[in-house]
Amino acid sequence: MFSVRRMLRWAGTLVAAVIVYVIVFAVGALKWQKFGGNPVEATQWTLAVATFCAVLAGTITAPREDWKTAALALWLLALLFPLILLIYNSLSGHFITGNLFELAGAFIGGFPAFYAARIAALKTKHARAQK
Repeated sequence: MFSVRRMLRWAGTLVAAVIVYVIVFAVGALKWQKFGGNPVEATQWTLAVATFCAVLAGTITAPREDWKTAALALWLLALLFPLILLIYNSLSGHFITGNLFELAGAFIGGFPAFYAARIAALKTKHARAQK
């Protein structure tokens, strides 16, 4: 059923996920700049942690009955940008392995968040059934 409140919650879900993603990615970039290291590995793990935190933050903001859907949607949105870059660079003849690392980082970060949201949704549904 469509309602303005539900639509605003979903908009808040996207806003919360983007804010958390940017903040965690910026902290990871500052950490890499301060301590150094391999930039490819730093980007991959920073992207994984940022995706994990963004999917969880956005899922918590979504309506409780839609947690599983929200986690999947946010994870797929996080995968979309590295996938578009990978396809674009591959088709233009400038294949970069860094794009594969970015895609892998988004995949690795989103899976545990989706799994946690799925378990939380099942436990919530089970707790409601017992009442």
